[in-house]
Amino acid sequence: MLALLGGCAHTITIQPELRNVSLPASIEPLSRRVAFYLPDELRNVKVTTPAGGGDSASYMPYRDMELGLYKLLKNTFVSAIRLTDPPDLADLKKRDIHYLVTPTISTSSSSQNRASWAPTSFTLTLQFKLVDVSSGKVLLREVVGEGKFDQEKEAAYSPAALYGSEAARRAALAAMLKMQNSLLAAPDFR
Repeated sequence: MLALLGGCAHTITIQPELRNVSLPASIEPLSRRVAFYLPDELRNVKVTTPAGGGDSASYMPYRDMELGLYKLLKNTFVSAIRLTDPPDLADLKKRDIHYLVTPTISTSSSSQNRASWAPTSFTLTLQFKLVDVSSGKVLLREVVGEGKFDQEKEAAYSPAALYGSEAARRAALAAMLKMQNSLLAAPDFR
């Protein structure tokens, strides 16, 4: 009874469909090699943000987005590897890796819908820290993706919408595609 009065956290996933994370055929990948590293302490971060009807949504942003972020880097650069152990810059230099990439993700959500618990508005800020393996120079790229979804107003329901994660998935995809475009446009990688 108290859970009904005080609201509860519903588990959602924010990972968009990986097939939607792609590089247009007319664009060539950047001629740099990158290594992607996601420490376990980030992979295990759980976040809870507001949702509808006084409830909240709970998710693991780094775990949910890890494969998508790796795919984004594989699309964008001529070569991308995923590291499972903490990076050793000397080893990366020997392997002819140009940049070490680590992500930072922050999120927020809300809903004006009192009848459903699902968040109808979701914002995801994605930052990439790119460390030049040769010089140690740090480049930061940051983008914001926004997603909206109201089950009552949208006619087509996807499986994600039924579980309350459609706004989050839209925000994640928007952020990933914006990051891809930001990297492709950056003069540092040419």
